[in-house]
Amino acid sequence: MIRIISVLLFIFSISGWAQIELPKYEANDQIVRHSAYTLKYNEKYEEADWVAYKLTKSMLITNTPAKRKNDFKPDPLVLTKSADTHDYASSGYDRGHLCPSADFKADQKLMDETFFMSNMTPMEHDFNSGNWEDLEDHERRWAIDNGEIYIVTGPILKDEPQEYIGKKNRVAVAKRFFKVILDYREPELKMIAFVVPHKGGLDDISIYAMTVREAEKITGFDFFSTLPKDIQDKLETELDFQKWGLHTPSTRYNQKAETVSNTPEARPLSPRPQGASNVNEDQIVLYVLAGLGIVLVVLGIVIFIGLRMNKRK
Repeated sequence: MIRIISVLLFIFSISGWAQIELPKYEANDQIVRHSAYTLKYNEKYEEADWVAYKLTKSMLITNTPAKRKNDFKPDPLVLTKSADTHDYASSGYDRGHLCPSADFKADQKLMDETFFMSNMTPMEHDFNSGNWEDLEDHERRWAIDNGEIYIVTGPILKDEPQEYIGKKNRVAVAKRFFKVILDYREPELKMIAFVVPHKGGLDDISIYAMTVREAEKITGFDFFSTLPKDIQDKLETELDFQKWGLHTPSTRYNQKAETVSNTPEARPLSPRPQGASNVNEDQIVLYVLAGLGIVLVVLGIVIFIGLRMNKRK
């Protein structure tokens, strides 16, 4: 019985991390949930502040790959209405994916979802097909090597946009983009972040790597905030190039990081008050319901096995 209870508690604890990829957000933020990814839409700039998703090996390895249809379309789940394809027309910028379509080769529905305009951001073509694509390739390799990883990515909109495009909507063109990655599977838990300037070319991607905590200061977001604080403090302050199969660069790109004053959770400036939580109420409800559902299923299995064993006696 003790072993059964321990198993149930373990399963319940895992269910609590059902969406550990989501950064901390506020109740009035516009959170859009698709099957492939979740995003926080910023109406002011007509694009997502961030897109978060889990990338698995099973989504990348398939004998019958999904077909890229290039069916770009407005996102019907954005209540304030997303940008549309006309906003990018004749702008000179690509409709750059935040969550890449190539990450869902094994599922046509999920790949199709990546073409919602809420998942797009204006990108220079040489950047989209250069440093950004190279970083996406690294992510896919890490997902295959590790089984699964969690990714948060987006434009850094707290920087003054380099310009705006669009006639119907004003879509901001970001100066920098970020990616934050978590490998939360044993035996080696690890995190890494990248902040990449919006420019063409193909550089050594290692020069843009940093700790997640550094990325939090630059972006103003609190990443993986539902993880236990001790795990956050350990993983978010480590940068081990070797663990990610990268070489240590002789120099790193000079990022002008500024701590965002209105997001104190984004950095380790003062201890968190005892008992304080950084999980939103709707997240808590989802976690509890998911956990209860799993517990009920497991209990049902245990009871069924017990009844079968009694009958055999």
